[in-house]
Order: sequence, then structure tokens, then C-alpha cells
Amino acid sequence: SILVTCNQIIRAPAVRSVYRSGRFAAQVYCRYPNPNIASQCMQEKTLFKSNHPIRSSFSHAMMSVGTDSAASTSFKSFLSQVPESIYKTKKCHNTIMGNEAGDADSIVSALCLAYIKSFNATTPSNSGSCIHVPIVSIPREDMALRRDVLNLLELAGIEKDDLLYINDPIVSANLFVKDDAAQDYTNESYTPKLQITLVDHNKLRSSLREQKFYRNVVEILDHHVDELAHAGVTGDSRQVAFDAKESKALVGSTCTLVTECYMRYYEAEINKGGGSTTKGIDSNMALLLLGVILLDTNDMSTQSGKGTPRDARAIQFLMDRTDWNHFDILDATPTNMFVTDSDGAVRTPNRPNLYAYLHTAKFDAKFWNDMTTKDALRIDYKQYEDGATQKLSFGLSSVLLPISNIVNKKEFYKTAANFTM
Repeated sequence: SILVTCNQIIRAPAVRSVYRSGRFAAQVYCRYPNPNIASQCMQEKTLFKSNHPIRSSFSHAMMSVGTDSAASTSFKSFLSQVPESIYKTKKCHNTIMGNEAGDADSIVSALCLAYIKSFNATTPSNSGSCIHVPIVSIPREDMALRRDVLNLLELAGIEKDDLLYINDPIVSANLFVKDDAAQDYTNESYTPKLQITLVDHNKLRSSLREQKFYRNVVEILDHHVDELAHAGVTGDSRQVAFDAKESKALVGSTCTLVTECYMRYYEAEINKGGGSTTKGIDSNMALLLLGVILLDTNDMSTQSGKGTPRDARAIQFLMDRTDWNHFDILDATPTNMFVTDSDGAVRTPNRPNLYAYLHTAKFDAKFWNDMTTKDALRIDYKQYEDGATQKLSFGLSSVLLPISNIVNKKEFYKTAANFTM
């Protein structure tokens, strides 16, 4: 076993040891039971004491986050190394985050885009010197309400507790620091220590705008109506896949745009004869992207009309170019989720079953009916503002229940009248 020590005691739930392929690795997370203690421990760098050697390959992987050499780091390893990487690099942090509703598209697109940027220096607004930090754009305690996201993360072998959330102490203390608000954006040589990439929305949430982080936004990847905020973000750094004239989205999911980022990287590597892509896409990342695109497009249902040819190409790319043979099926994974060969190796996900599994989790009537009024209102809440004066604001809650069911919830009218985010 591995003993992780600090000047103050960190209980077992805050520490996770991993044993794989003869390698020992220790990981510390700024989470339960006391994130502040874990954060202090990481700052003091009293991270590891072990009666087993931690191989140099693990240390090298830790060092490689945010550099081109990180292509050899798996998606799961990248995510587990993010908290420590924040302390390792003080020069620049590119915080990648979705909208405040924090649905599957917002969460997964942030996680996957950060990973792609960590080894692909040609992506927009990627200086190569920044650490790319994916943030789950909702409070940690709210993740329990995202059943579709939880199911998908579990399928991909990603621990929800290992991710960084918008209200984690490590985020507020090391990323959204008032002194790092961009000051001189007119100077082309000026690079703010904190950079922000928006996914699945194109206007920074009001709480961060009030803290003067408006100018820290350097990139946008979205498929909603362009609110024309952050005028300094232009060209390839501003990908808003929405046709204003036709008033329709050009893709059904931001995860399609993230997949297209990988497609461009993949094609460029093939054209220059690079060997790094011949092994296929990381299967854990691919499953997350595939699952969300299927969910957002209703598995490309022609009846719903949400899917586009770009979504279809992204789905096919993920199905065909992913190294599914190295995907580990967990014991808890439903048996019909993957197509396997005679020896149990994964060939491809079972697309209809994967979609049905996630769709059922999201739209489960019992889950919604059992939810409190406040939780039902806040689970998918978005706030909008008057573009001209910025003084008038209103919110929209998407509730997946008939109106009669929601108004019959306990103290609905009182809770709704008092509801604020």
C-alpha cells in the first residue's frame, strides 16, 4: 500500500492508491473530508512516502501535463494529474469550463477538450506554455443530480470525485484569483496568467464577470446563439456553430466540435507520417464524446431533427478510429453495452443500447418525480441578461416533467417564488 502523509492528517477518503501492471501510483485529491487540508498538503509538496518505489515513468507523466509529450498520457491519467499540475506550473492556466447548468455536454466537452489541448499545440489559443485545467461547471454536491453524466463517467471508468468542480477550494484559491483578472488586453504581447475557454456557451457567467474575468476569455467552442460577448475572441478561437439567419444550430452537441478538433489533429498526424495516432483514439475519452453526441442528437433520430451531417461524421469517426480493444469493461457495466468477440475483447460500443441507457437515466420519470422542487428547478437552470443594459436578468429552468407534476410538488409555488440562483 502507499502512505500519503501531510503535516495534518488526511483521512482515507481523500486518498486513493492505484495498482496497475506492476506500477504503484499515489494520487491526492482536494476533496473530502477536508479540501483545505488536502490543498495545503499539495502546496507544501509533502505528497508521497512509500514503502514501494514510485517509478520514474509516473513522475514523467506528472511533468508532461500540458506539453506535447503528453500524447503518451492516457485520458484517465491526465484527469487524475490535473490538481497537482495546477501547483507545478505558475505561468499560465487555461481553465476550460461549460455553462452554469452543467449538463452532460458542458461537462464532457470541457474534460475532453482540455485533454486534447494537452498534447495538440495547434489548437486555437494554445500557447503551449499553459496548463489546461477542465472544470466541472457546477458545485460538487450537485453532481448527484446528473444521472446521465454519472452513468457515462462510470462506464468510462472516470471517478466523479476525482474531477475539479467550480466550488472546490483549489479552484477559487489558485485559478479564479482577483489579481489574475486580465488588465491590458490591447497589448498583443500580454498574456494573462489565467485564460478561460468557454464550451457549450459563449458568454462568461455573471459571477465571474463581476470579478472582472471578462477579458480572460481567450476561446469559445459552442453551438448556441452567439450573444456577441468577448469581442476580442475572433477567428479560429471563436467557433460558434450556429446559423443566425436560419436560427438553427449547425451541430447538435459541443462534443461534436471537440471531436472535430481531434479529427483535425488526427488527419494532420497522418499527413505528416506521425505514428502517435495509429494506435487509435483513447477509448475512455471516445466513449464520453460518443455518449454525449448520441444523447444530444437522440441517436441521430430523423424525427427529432437534432442531428446534423457533422454530428454523423463525428460519431462515425469515434466508432471507427478508437482503440476499443484496450477498453476495460467494469464488473458493474451492463452486459449489453458493448459488442465483444469470443474472448470478451471489446470491438465497439453497442450504439442503440448506449443511447437508451443514457436517455433513460436522464428522463427517468421516477427520478424527476422524487426530486424536490428546488432541485428540479436548479438542475438545468440558465440565467440570461438584457444585452443592452445588462441590468435586466431572467432565468429558465428546464424540467423534464409534465407541468401538472411539477406544480403538484410539495410547496411548489412558495419554493418557485423564492427560487434564486
